[in-house]
Amino acid sequence: MRRSLFLLPFLAAIPGLSYAQHSTQIPIVNAGFEALVLNCSPSSIDSGGCWNAADPGWQPEWFNLGSGGTFRPGPNQFPGGVPGGVNCGYVGTVAEGTGGIFQALSATLQANTTYILRMYIGHRADNVFTGYQASLLAGGIEIASDNTLNPAAGTFLEDTITVSIGTTSPLLGQVLAISIKSVGDQGQVDIDNVSLTAISE
Repeated sequence: MRRSLFLLPFLAAIPGLSYAQHSTQIPIVNAGFEALVLNCSPSSIDSGGCWNAADPGWQPEWFNLGSGGTFRPGPNQFPGGVPGGVNCGYVGTVAEGTGGIFQALSATLQANTTYILRMYIGHRADNVFTGYQASLLAGGIEIASDNTLNPAAGTFLEDTITVSIGTTSPLLGQVLAISIKSVGDQGQVDIDNVSLTAISE
């Protein structure tokens, strides 16, 4: 046992032999949907919440003509509040059907890197949860996605999407982007605290 403790520093010092990893948080504009200050009356928050059909930093999903925006819910939607701040994002409504949001990032796809996309997916208690598709893209091509969470009414669940990129991907150097959309009519999906971590070797 004592011998192995001495060998580890020696092995780590050999040129070309390294187990170090570097973790980077890739910037996301308005990741928590707090950039837009909603002027909500106390009565509107207590009843149905208030919203605006805008998400600074996010764009409407290009393939989706439905709705998305910023939502400040109240206790009738999420009794325990939202994961961060007072707002969340939303995609889809009963009146307008499906919706989606999209953001191109300042980073590009790199070799020998693992990407971890996280976000909270919410089901407001006073509306139907339609299902969702959350995706990480490079050059407009989906490289990882998930749609498996089904949070209980009035709650959020954290989704974690992981993909490892080697040295041969034809998408290396392409711009990374995040897409989140609802997949069913007559309901809504809420989103909060989106993050993207890159772990390079």
